Amino acid sequence: MLFRSLAFIAQSPSLAPRIALLKDGQIHTIARSASDLLTKQDFSDPQNFSWTSSDGVEVFGFYYPPANARFTSEGAPPVVVYVHGGPTSQVYNAFNMEATFFTSRGYAYFAVNYRGSTGFGRSYRDALKGNWGKIDLQDVIEGTQALVNAELADPKKLVIKGGSAGGLTVLNALVHHPGFFKAGLCSYGVSNLFTLDMDTHKFEAHYGESLVGRLPEEAEKYHAWSPVYHAESIRDAVAVFQGSDDVVVPVEHSESIVNLLRANKVPHLYKLYEGEGHGFRKKVNVVDFYETIDRFLKQYVIFSL
Repeated sequence: MLFRSLAFIAQSPSLAPRIALLKDGQIHTIARSASDLLTKQDFSDPQNFSWTSSDGVEVFGFYYPPANARFTSEGAPPVVVYVHGGPTSQVYNAFNMEATFFTSRGYAYFAVNYRGSTGFGRSYRDALKGNWGKIDLQDVIEGTQALVNAELADPKKLVIKGGSAGGLTVLNALVHHPGFFKAGLCSYGVSNLFTLDMDTHKFEAHYGESLVGRLPEEAEKYHAWSPVYHAESIRDAVAVFQGSDDVVVPVEHSESIVNLLRANKVPHLYKLYEGEGHGFRKKVNVVDFYETIDRFLKQYVIFSL
């Protein structure tokens, strides 16, 4: 059976999603997103970026250089290093409005597909088993250093951002590599691997057993890679965001870290969004989230001495 018309969603790294209709050999745009108010020059074209880890494995990511039709800059830019959640999901080479938020403001955006990410073969994905907290952090640090070595990032203006499992990596980076990043942005991040299996919902229960190890045999690993036990090592500015109704990573994970940051007098910010879960959905909160990040980074990264 032949179709006379076909509706579909079209997008590319520099083309915001839109509903299109293929009819009589012609493509017609039916509905556009508000992002079409921007010009093509306002969107960064992501570049494949790979490096060899210290243990000899090729690791992958996407580098989005700064892009703004009205402004230009010189020299290596500040960089927001994005760590995806899952932890076994991946970052795609597709339209990324968050990347555009940063690249249009003069930042580069570096999305890391650390080992454990899907889409790169079974051995690549399985490398995270028994190593969650360790190998993801290694790949993020070494990938960011590779950017610096390639003169694609200002080493004095590095930011790490992630949520959920990515938030665990953010906190571990600040714990185990103080001073490497100028600031961290942590959304509903895991801070205690011991309690995660007990706290989270049924779908993600027992993640720790697969990705860290069995208890009590592997208790040392759980302790080593749970940021809540090492928060005294954090000295770089941290912004923490959390939804009050999160059942995947409950609020206690964020508040335990925030309490320690406060006690240790670390520069920090904490936003608790009422009625939000694992990820923020309400427009007012999404807008506040990014406006807060913009102000925070100006204070602690861009204009900080």
